Amino acid sequence: FVFGAAGLAVLLFLTVALPRIMHLYEDMNIELPALTLFMVYLSDALRNYWYFAVLFVLFLFAGVRYAWTLPGFRREVQALVLKLPVFGPLYEKVVLSRIVRAFGAMYRSGIPILVIFQLLPQVTRNVLYEEAVRRLEAAVRRGEGLANAFFREKLFPRSVANVIFVGEESGTLDVNLERIAGRFEDDVDRTTKTLGTLLEPFLILMMGGFVLFIALAVFMPMAKLVTTLTNEASAV
Repeated sequence: FVFGAAGLAVLLFLTVALPRIMHLYEDMNIELPALTLFMVYLSDALRNYWYFAVLFVLFLFAGVRYAWTLPGFRREVQALVLKLPVFGPLYEKVVLSRIVRAFGAMYRSGIPILVIFQLLPQVTRNVLYEEAVRRLEAAVRRGEGLANAFFREKLFPRSVANVIFVGEESGTLDVNLERIAGRFEDDVDRTTKTLGTLLEPFLILMMGGFVLFIALAVFMPMAKLVTTLTNEASAV
């Protein structure tokens, strides 16, 4: 929201406010510095060729949307997200909580394990975990134990496999799955709150940077004019 608001503010400034200010400078015959000229060229491009920007955004959106329908593209992007610092573990816990929560709910409803594995890919929303669920289904079909299949699957942490093993032995698999899903969700909530707190100074600096950039571009010619007039007055 903050990024969007800042972008909209800059866009309005470039297309509405800056041209009026530049007319004032043109009447005064002020030589514009490089930063101001850059803003002027950007403003002219946005006002005169805005349809190219709109077409670019539309084509970009359509291209990304089409590419997202390709499993290979989604797989690479989601694998990259999982490797990111901070955001990768957060995304992993979101997917894991979704899978474990759905697994526990379906198991508690009496749905057979193999049917659960057929339904879980619709819940994961992640190609890598869809593939992992299908590998788990294949292992269980071969007669392998559920906990052992999870132990061998690297995308699932050992804590999930341990919970499944204990749940199978004690007959409380659904309760244990609900418990670990709640733990993942609590971790996600804590991490999200921490990220929000850490992002606040960054957002403040970003907004300050926007304001400083615009202020320099607008007032540098005025400062140059004042300096010139002061020097001329001193010389007289």
